Amino acid sequence: MNIAPLTINGSDLTVPMVHEVARELRPVKVSHSSIEAMNASRETLQRLINSGTMIYGITTGMGGMREFLVPHDVAPQMQMNLLHSVATNVGDPFPDEVVRAAMLARLNSLSRGTSAITVDNFNVLLGMLNEQIHPLVPCKGSLGASGDLGPLATIALAATGEGSVRYRGEVMPAAQALEMAGLQPMRLDYKEGLALINGTSVMAGMAALVIHDMELISDTADVVAAFTTEALTGRLGPFDARVHKQKPHPGQQETAANIVHLTKGSGMAVSEEFLQQSIHGQHSNGSKKSDMLIMDAYSIRCVPHVHGPARESTAWNRQIVERELNSSNDDPLVLPEYGACFHNGHFHGQYIAMAMDSIAIAATTLGLISDRRIDRYMDQNHSSGLPPFLCNSDPGIRMGLMGGQFMTSSMTAENRAKCTPISLQSIPSTEDFQDFVSMGLVAARRTFEVVHDTAYVFAFELICAAQAADIRGAEKLSVHGRRSYELTRAIMPSYDRDVLITPYLEEIAAHILEGQFAEVLTGAPVQALSQSQAR
Repeated sequence: MNIAPLTINGSDLTVPMVHEVARELRPVKVSHSSIEAMNASRETLQRLINSGTMIYGITTGMGGMREFLVPHDVAPQMQMNLLHSVATNVGDPFPDEVVRAAMLARLNSLSRGTSAITVDNFNVLLGMLNEQIHPLVPCKGSLGASGDLGPLATIALAATGEGSVRYRGEVMPAAQALEMAGLQPMRLDYKEGLALINGTSVMAGMAALVIHDMELISDTADVVAAFTTEALTGRLGPFDARVHKQKPHPGQQETAANIVHLTKGSGMAVSEEFLQQSIHGQHSNGSKKSDMLIMDAYSIRCVPHVHGPARESTAWNRQIVERELNSSNDDPLVLPEYGACFHNGHFHGQYIAMAMDSIAIAATTLGLISDRRIDRYMDQNHSSGLPPFLCNSDPGIRMGLMGGQFMTSSMTAENRAKCTPISLQSIPSTEDFQDFVSMGLVAARRTFEVVHDTAYVFAFELICAAQAADIRGAEKLSVHGRRSYELTRAIMPSYDRDVLITPYLEEIAAHILEGQFAEVLTGAPVQALSQSQAR
């Protein structure tokens, strides 16, 4: 199926668009107005050079060599020297999807027409993206100071024919891939090395993927919590919209409404009316313990108050990321409307670093409360009548789902450790010239891991909820609860014997990150299950 190309213009790139290009391989083209803007910026730079204007990186050295004045006729050599000097990242290569997101983010920034890159060289990078030539970019080593110098330089070097790429499923020299794709290597002139690397595009591109996945995780969190509310026979009264109007946080209200929607018609969860009827008449002259649980633990009752802040954090930080994606973020900027070149610090990644730190906390929080709900399934004293570790036959001989909690506790502990703010970890470098750096790409890379690891925690909670539903009678589930049950059971059968569950966890987590469980919120309801189907 042919996918309509995405037209970039430097102004309206969104998180879903980055996802489509990076993961669904949507082709990209550039607007005519952007081509005109790039040409105008290049012409303005040429006039400034001809007039003898001092411009960083053109008539001066760069970084720690900035105080050296150099003739502009050595520009090609100096730009290549820059790329070779800073392409010092180490470690495993980024996944292709991250490289594609970075390339798209850089192209979108360059298409604003403020970086003075030639259209010919811009088109080489655009061609690489569309031909799916993916440079092998080591993932560690960026300070996020003058942007993502190292990883962007690796991409730029590939565009000049140096280094290695993945093309048509094979790793090969960049020059070979360019030739096979019919692309001429870049030939850099003044400013173009800087234009390609002096920006936040790797961290911003990766952050866009993080935000996309975090939005799925946030919706999935509500679906999973609703499923557990049913499977643990939770009380529905605390989610009533009338009470949440008294605490006007939009994220909290949205999650509460989602729980009400997702549990509607449940034969397991306890309505406020049923609770009141059940305890009516139990009062006596003395103190007496109710025959029915009056209130649930915080991990159920306070789901809106915990999921809500994570939702709002994600929404807020999406704005930050999309602003960065649509920014001019290199130095210097050549602005034709003023006929001038401006030195600046737009390459700094603090916005992305702080946004990613915030998302790491939000995702970890969702995992933490999920782990606490999981603990209630494991503990027969807190599961409203379920057997220990959800082991419904041969207890003692069988362990039930005991081992799964080892994984979720480990994941949540590791994620908690990754919430130490990276945006505060500035280490000066370059003769104290880069004396405050963002570590923005480190933050994005780490948060990417946190969000994806949270999916494993949800995967095990779904397994627990489905097992509890089997024990109680899955035909009692609400329509949406049945959908969550079916999605889980399509992957993992009822746990009536102790088997390795890692493959099931991996597959369910993958489905979470593909959005299948999040779609329970908006998807068409399923037909009621018969008891035989539910079993």
